[in-house]
Amino acid sequence: MNGKPNALVEFFRHRISRQLQIYVGAVSVLALGITIWVNYRLTRAELLEQASARAMEEVRDSATQLDDLVSRIAMLPKSIATLQQSYGRNPNPQMEAYIRQLLGQTPLKDVYGLYIAYEDMDWKSPGACIALHRLTWPAPTPLEYDYHDARQEWYHGPKSSRDTYITEPYFDKGSANISMVSITTPVFDQDSRLIGVAGADLALDQILALVNAIKIRLHIQETPIEAKAQSAYLVSRANRIVAHPDLSLILRKGFPGADATTLPSGQEIAASPEGQLSHRDGSGRVFWCTAPKTGWKLVLTVPEEIILAPVVQMTAQTLTIGIGGVVLAVLLSTLVAKRLSKPVLELRSASMALQEGRFENLHLADLSLRSDELGELVRDFQSMAERIQARERQLADLNQNLEATVQQRTSELSQALKEAGQAKEAAETANQTKSAFLANMSHELRTPMNAIIGYSEMLMEEAADQGQDAFISDLKKIQGSGKDLLSLINDILDLSKIESGKMTIYCERIDPTALVHDIASTLQPLLLKNKNRLEIEIQPDLGEIHSDLTKIRQTLFNLLSNASKFTEQGLIRLSVASGYNNGARHIKFTVSDSGIGISPEQIERLFEAFTQADESTTRKYGGTGLGLAISRHFCRMLGGEITVESIVGKGSTFTVTLPCEPPKA
Repeated sequence: MNGKPNALVEFFRHRISRQLQIYVGAVSVLALGITIWVNYRLTRAELLEQASARAMEEVRDSATQLDDLVSRIAMLPKSIATLQQSYGRNPNPQMEAYIRQLLGQTPLKDVYGLYIAYEDMDWKSPGACIALHRLTWPAPTPLEYDYHDARQEWYHGPKSSRDTYITEPYFDKGSANISMVSITTPVFDQDSRLIGVAGADLALDQILALVNAIKIRLHIQETPIEAKAQSAYLVSRANRIVAHPDLSLILRKGFPGADATTLPSGQEIAASPEGQLSHRDGSGRVFWCTAPKTGWKLVLTVPEEIILAPVVQMTAQTLTIGIGGVVLAVLLSTLVAKRLSKPVLELRSASMALQEGRFENLHLADLSLRSDELGELVRDFQSMAERIQARERQLADLNQNLEATVQQRTSELSQALKEAGQAKEAAETANQTKSAFLANMSHELRTPMNAIIGYSEMLMEEAADQGQDAFISDLKKIQGSGKDLLSLINDILDLSKIESGKMTIYCERIDPTALVHDIASTLQPLLLKNKNRLEIEIQPDLGEIHSDLTKIRQTLFNLLSNASKFTEQGLIRLSVASGYNNGARHIKFTVSDSGIGISPEQIERLFEAFTQADESTTRKYGGTGLGLAISRHFCRMLGGEITVESIVGKGSTFTVTLPCEPPKA
């Protein structure tokens, strides 16, 4: 069994003719399938549209015929009403003879019975209702109920509407004992007072015959079976089945007729006066229309396979022709492939000879004379073979000098690495020298700066004692400048310690609440300078943290002083909260302001040493740009991080996140 798949792979791999057969066959089958599918869909849509138009036309014509039948029968009670109106309000003594004459001259299929009932007479009185039906013909039909009862639709319908009225189908248990529908009209005197109601009864058997005759001719060669598969039924205004091929659904004694909404698509039919749709189960299409006079709906159901029969037949014919075309295409592709595969095999043999080093251009002399694409391919192959043979000779020559070249390149690489190491050592020495210089200079400058600050304070006190107030403002400027220079020197010293790796961490137990309030009191002069307001939000029960108090204090003071400097008459908020990050408890300090804000481009270089937002900010607000760089170094040394979010013109928010316990060394 293991040999069969391998043989199959070889069958497809090494034979161009077989591959071409497969490809041509697959493309032909795909094209045939797409063509058949597109034609089927287009023809199906067109055929459904034509059949739907023809079916709707047939249903509308049948609805018109139903209305014509009702209108024709309605002329009989109207003639009875006209005769009574000409006589007056009292019953016409010639009425029974007239009704008998009308009924005798009317075909049985049109009218089952005619009658007139008088309004002002008791139903039991002789002549209160003159009625003749086919069942009792030629004798009058006796009346067995009170027609004045409001439940008698045939009487109270025209009485209320004051116009010709068509009743809902009903089963007459009295005179006729059949299913029928009444077409009645009111009789009025000259003063428009009701004299009575004249009517005609139409047996539903006649309507059923009309409905059963509804069929559409869908195709030229339609078979009787296709015509029989169609079915039509009639629905009353109350959605009851009036006529249907299934006699168990229609009105009969003790059964008012099935509810049409329970039939397939019945709810959609009841909701619209006219339309068409496909049954949900795909059994066929249904078309319906409402007769204007009766309000009844004629419904025609046609199986979809009958409508689509020509499409299926045409598709089968197309498929048969297409299969023949596919077979022919495969045969032609086989002949073409065999003619193409012979020179390819010769070219493959030449390639094998080239691999073994015994190729000569004479092997392909005949093929190179061809003027088609294969001839061009052979000539290109010959040229390539010549270049390969020349390169092999060149490689043989280069191989002899390869070892010497490698030794030379290795020596050059070693020298380059040595020079790079020396450059690295020089750079590290220069960096250490720079850090040592900054540290020494910072120490040397701090002593005179402290002296300047101290003497300025003493001079301010002496000037105040001697009443020399004019000098105090200048002395304050000297003191402020000295403090700024001392802060700058301290920042440079911290930065040099960080870069030289000499900055150490001193961890102790810290109360965050006390720390925040201590910093807030120190910050008051800066807040008052720009008329800012500080709000502090501290999460209850923060507990203590174990970290470097000095570095946290300096970081928070830098952030708050920056917020005070870049905000005028605004709000600065400091919030403190704790939480867990990756299972370890952390504390978060958030400093937000309503100041000038920072653009995204400025944020990218915000934490670089000696860098501020831009030159205009430096000129207006001053500063060295070391505070944020040192603050970030401090946060990272303590195992945390500092981040910033800002919107230009709306303010900035800096967040410091630190672990509550020092990071492990």
